[in-house]
Amino acid sequence: MSRIGKKPISIPKGVKVDIKDNIITVSGPKGSLTRNINPAVHIRTENEQVILSVDDSTKQLNSFHGLFRALI
Repeated sequence: MSRIGKKPISIPKGVKVDIKDNIITVSGPKGSLTRNINPAVHIRTENEQVILSVDDSTKQLNSFHGLFRALI
């Protein structure tokens, strides 16, 4: 697993995160961001945090794991 990808992302107050069919939408007072996420990277929200995970540990998936965390 990617070291960067392992870290959860804290959701600040006033920010809304929607996850649907590998598309994540983050909306807040400064605008919104929508990203398509690779189906191999799983996203969930838990306790005001966004958590990413991958099933397999290949070099490419580790790269995607950290990339998508950084983009979010």
